[in-house]
Amino acid sequence: MMKANRMVWRLIVVVVVFCSLSGAARAEVGKVQFSKEVLPILAHNCFSCHANGKKKGGLELTSREAVLKGGKNGAAIVVGKSDDSLLIKLVISADDDERMPAEKPALSKAEIALLKQWIDQGASWDANVGALPPKPNVKPRTPMVPAGDGNPIDRILAGYFKDHQIKTSGRTVDDRRYARRVFFDVIGLPPTPAEMDSFVNDNTPNKRAMLVKSLLARKDDYAENWISFWCDHLRSGSTFGIDGKNININGWLMKSLRANMPYDQFVRKLIDAGADGPRGFVDGLRMRGVVDTSARTELQAAQNIGQVFLGTQVKCATCHDSFTSQWTQAEVWGMATIFSDTPMEIARCEVPTGKIAAPSFLFPEVGTIDLKLSKARQVAQLAELVTSKSNGPFARTIVNRIWSKLMGRGLIEPLDSIENAAWHPDLLDFLASDLVNNGHDLQHTIELICTSNAYQMMAVDDAELTSLGAKDGSRFVFAGPRYRRLTAEQYADAISQIGQTKWATITAMPPAPTASKPKPENAFPLGRAWTHTRSSFQEALGRPDRNNVTTIREIDPSTLQSLQILTGPDLGGALNKMATTLTAKKLATNNLAMTIHQRAFGRAISPGELKIAENMLTATPTAATVADYLWLIVALPEFQILD
Repeated sequence: MMKANRMVWRLIVVVVVFCSLSGAARAEVGKVQFSKEVLPILAHNCFSCHANGKKKGGLELTSREAVLKGGKNGAAIVVGKSDDSLLIKLVISADDDERMPAEKPALSKAEIALLKQWIDQGASWDANVGALPPKPNVKPRTPMVPAGDGNPIDRILAGYFKDHQIKTSGRTVDDRRYARRVFFDVIGLPPTPAEMDSFVNDNTPNKRAMLVKSLLARKDDYAENWISFWCDHLRSGSTFGIDGKNININGWLMKSLRANMPYDQFVRKLIDAGADGPRGFVDGLRMRGVVDTSARTELQAAQNIGQVFLGTQVKCATCHDSFTSQWTQAEVWGMATIFSDTPMEIARCEVPTGKIAAPSFLFPEVGTIDLKLSKARQVAQLAELVTSKSNGPFARTIVNRIWSKLMGRGLIEPLDSIENAAWHPDLLDFLASDLVNNGHDLQHTIELICTSNAYQMMAVDDAELTSLGAKDGSRFVFAGPRYRRLTAEQYADAISQIGQTKWATITAMPPAPTASKPKPENAFPLGRAWTHTRSSFQEALGRPDRNNVTTIREIDPSTLQSLQILTGPDLGGALNKMATTLTAKKLATNNLAMTIHQRAFGRAISPGELKIAENMLTATPTAATVADYLWLIVALPEFQILD
């Protein structure tokens, strides 16, 4: 009965915490998301006749206004009335001559249902979706930085804040919040009570800058935090191919991160790996059975180079000229064929075209591929073109990703649409040119951002950001970092730090490799959370499976996360082990509560919190009561969120 009661109050707390974590960021239940659900249906079925300059029947589908205007047969939709909308009548028509899309398979019931739901809900249209966007601006630019003292980021933003009437005075976080924020951002761990007290009690004027430098100097901790970021982008981790090998390049990644390898050198090595380098990235995922043409490893290489290093999505142009961008098949296959030992015949939607791809680079303004060179030399030439100082998107893309990682939102959104306008173009181009001028030193960029007043501002939530923009929420206004949830790995490691242990020592070991899935060549001793190759707990908290490139993790709370926190064996087992260890120390109840609280939050426990702890732990704490108290602590928003 007691165990059942404990489960009931845990469920209540999870519901409360889930609601507080979700806030304004969670999408309205049942609301169709235009860009994610409706736009793909239109793009793949309608744009070939009603976009890209084509207006069959006078109808264009590149904006809400155009859809409402319609073509020669009138408006395509009637807002709020899907049954009266011409678009729906045409896609469900039983007349083959009338049904749309013409000369293509009919839409599925699920697709039709989504279109109807979208129309009935008001036919919303995302402000950034309209005519085909231009290709990325290739030319680098070095903007003028306003004269004066202080961090150049703040000098650039001073005028921006004035123009948008953003008050910055009195909005700097205190030392405790700053320390917790920068510890997690740089090394992925919370400060220990001793580290926190030392920093708070330090009266040195530039102590925050000194703290950032000291954290960046912790090579192992820095690498073990940022390796998760790069494993997501490079698909390095737990993916196995048909030939028994995998694309795990974690060993190389750790060495590169520890050494702070210059970013241009880092990328050149990933593209031009040679025989002994990190070949996993360009070799890609070798899938079993018959695969689509677009899944050929050469095409994977082109797609991933474009997305990860150049901030542009070219996957749609693998099967046909893109309906949502200006990329063509010839351009994408041209970069893919650089990695092929044999000529590649372009296939449109699996149908061979008879055209042979010619080696080329996406941005010919930067340079071209010499067709006389050997394949090995062409790959090396591609690596040089991608990382060239003349290639503006290369530096812009990575500084945009780092800004997003540290601030919760990019200067350009989405992160893989570098052709979009930045909310502050001068700041983006300054960070990009500054990176290049400082030898492509990513730690320099991280330090520059973390020591800026902009980074040190109080966190803001999505509702506040929306209220600062246009009434339709289309315009973003920067007013400080967003509230951010800890990553799955950071959350797990923060939990283990309460017990002064490693995550791997208090959780179940991952399954042993089988004959078909041998031990990875770059396996690491299990320690921090990132070393776990499989974990339903971490996956529920946003860690991707890495079968696909992931440049931004899912951050909104979910029911699965709540269930994992409530009943998941990884978290439950870890807390039970930590509770047993802490109970064995036989600390007085108040001392035990204060110790747990300081390690979890980096601050002293309040009288009210101490009273709750004493009631939960009882006069003689047991492993069960300590485990329950630990669970309550790690479920709180204060523990899970960087503010």
